[in-house]
Amino acid sequence: MVRLKTINIKMKFSNLEIENLSRARNHKFIYDGYDYWWWSCKKDKWEIHCIEPFSDYKKALSYLKYWLNQYEFMIENNDAEINRITNNLIDQVRIYDIANSNKSTYNKINEIYAIKPFATQVELGEYLNISKMAISKQLKKTRTV
Repeated sequence: MVRLKTINIKMKFSNLEIENLSRARNHKFIYDGYDYWWWSCKKDKWEIHCIEPFSDYKKALSYLKYWLNQYEFMIENNDAEINRITNNLIDQVRIYDIANSNKSTYNKINEIYAIKPFATQVELGEYLNISKMAISKQLKKTRTV
């Protein structure tokens, strides 16, 4: 039984390059009579993708399948990160809309906590442009109510 050693290497590719690498049509293997060389097209130009040749075409294809899956996973992670950033931005806009409304400070704090339950007193003070002491007084009202 052969055990493969997993090496975590972070490669720096642009979003366009990862998108191109995730497509099978942007990969090819060239047999030079001795070994199989892996080539890829990242930016409209074919380049050697792997500096080590493959002695067996089955091994070459298994590496290709593995990396196609990894590149697809990178795209999915990127989409998830963009969604997280978008949701945070929308929450910030909602919080500043609440902060600029004509509601009482007590109601503003409650509505901000509904959007961002783990906001600190410092963050609340920055959103509402009031001191930490004023936030503390409002929070004491919340506890007594």
